[in-house]
Amino acid sequence: TRDGQETLYSLKRLYQQGDLTQNTLLRDGDVIHVNRNDDQKVFVLGEVVEAQPVPIQRSQMTLAEALSTAGGLNELQADASGVFVMRRAPKGSNLIANVYQLDASNAMALVLADQFPLQARDIVYVTAAPVARWNRLILQLLPTIQGLRNISEIESKSFRTND
Repeated sequence: TRDGQETLYSLKRLYQQGDLTQNTLLRDGDVIHVNRNDDQKVFVLGEVVEAQPVPIQRSQMTLAEALSTAGGLNELQADASGVFVMRRAPKGSNLIANVYQLDASNAMALVLADQFPLQARDIVYVTAAPVARWNRLILQLLPTIQGLRNISEIESKSFRTND
């Protein structure tokens, strides 16, 4: 604010595009307000080493940067062909989201991941490999199977003691 007049400047345009019209000399009495950027983050979820929100710093973030910040794909559980970016569809669209898929099972795809710019509030999701989904199913069924086995053993022992 200068002499009661508010002017909006874009640090993004200054830093990323080199727009010198966004670089103004300050004068005595000028007031500067810098908005918070708490909502400038992407969410990395699924089969990564550490699922987490990743803040977007001063420059633009790529898919490769977000994945590496989350520790990369979980080698034992991730399906490298199932890396998805979900982005809220523009207002007025009939869609809820636009979805992009990266097949990272080919190492060359990581070059594409480093060229794919993310936007604030994007969701990066890495799917589980089929064997990981199967193992999770078995882990969910195992307590029930063990319980049935224990009941069967108890009934078998009680049957033998009654003879």
